[in-house]
Amino acid sequence: MMRFLLRRPAAFALLAVVTFFFTQAASAQKGDDPKVPVERKVVTDDAGMQQWAPFEGAACPMCRTTKTIECGTCKDTEHAESCAECGTKKEPRTKRAPCRLCAGDGKLPDFLVEAPCIGCTGAGVFPCIGCRGEQGYPVEGGGKKRQKCAVCRGVGSIACTICKGTRRCEAVSPKKGLADASLKDLEATQKVLETLMSELQAMQFSGVKPRDELKKYDAAFKDVTKICKPAKIALTAIKDHIGLASRMDQYIGKEEKKAKTFDLFRRYNLYYFDAQLQIVKLAIARTKHNETKQAEAKGGDGKDPAATADAQALLTTDMAAKQ
Repeated sequence: MMRFLLRRPAAFALLAVVTFFFTQAASAQKGDDPKVPVERKVVTDDAGMQQWAPFEGAACPMCRTTKTIECGTCKDTEHAESCAECGTKKEPRTKRAPCRLCAGDGKLPDFLVEAPCIGCTGAGVFPCIGCRGEQGYPVEGGGKKRQKCAVCRGVGSIACTICKGTRRCEAVSPKKGLADASLKDLEATQKVLETLMSELQAMQFSGVKPRDELKKYDAAFKDVTKICKPAKIALTAIKDHIGLASRMDQYIGKEEKKAKTFDLFRRYNLYYFDAQLQIVKLAIARTKHNETKQAEAKGGDGKDPAATADAQALLTTDMAAKQ
């Protein structure tokens, strides 16, 4: 436990748990971080060309097709009476939430179309930086009385404004979409993603000048927003999260809270973009395979044998006519 002190005189001080925990699907992008297990099957047609197989959905390795997991939002809380991630109308807090990886389907999504949300990693909510799911704080000298959290207004989490509770969002979309994009567009998308991820991995936030740090975030997303709608919405979402964190500005440690908000959102973004990079690489491998097969069908030099024979016949006929 750690005491939060007011910057100006007040009748009481607040106590709150400040342990910064992360769920499995949303931990920082480090060497041992979990990644989305992206896969998308292809089938080979009679001409040797690879076509995307009809989507069936592989079994989810996180929930093992049970469709639920231990709720990451409220599992470590002591006082939460309800939970936006796992609660239902009949039972406000069940402690079992829809699986974040498969969104409660039991199967992995079609990564050519969608992926776990860029802003919540499939939880449907973003962790409250103020109360960490507890919905409030104990009041010093107040016995069992608790102060409602200023950030989430007592909910315990922040509703995700990107997926709006669906737990998934669209995949990146180069021209013609991931399934049919040209090799040139796919390789350009790969470059954009790799550049962005490198910048995000290197970013550090102090929370002292959040406006400047938001500008840095905007600059990093400049290119990816052209091919990724969720990324564009994410820029608005991080501004909203920092705005909510500002409700704790009267307490010592406000900079740390904003820095943690930035960092957690960055990690969620990396989780999503890593999945996008994986599916783009699969699409590139398929496209290169097909281009090789097309070249082989044209005689290895890129020329159609039938067309070459026809051209030679016309040349021979023309020469004979001149003689």
